[in-house]
Amino acid sequence: MPRYPYHVASEEREQYPLVADLPTVDAATPLDAVATLARAGKLPVVAGDTFWLRIVIEAENGCPKRALAFPLTPAFEIPIDWQPADDGHDAD
Repeated sequence: MPRYPYHVASEEREQYPLVADLPTVDAATPLDAVATLARAGKLPVVAGDTFWLRIVIEAENGCPKRALAFPLTPAFEIPIDWQPADDGHDAD
């Protein structure tokens, strides 16, 4: 399974650290890396703030040569008609 270096940035144009200094995530694809990081709780949780998750695809001389950048936010929307699952017990 490929290992992808990643960087969480607060600004789109924020400078990358050296690739050797970045944490890595094992994932089948760069998009799987996003899901893996989210499931592991490794993404910021400051509500309302957009951040950039950058997955390094290729590096050259210690610097990212190709990377995917995703603008993300920790906000989750719950549909207005959402109801919790019925567990078969009545709440008294």
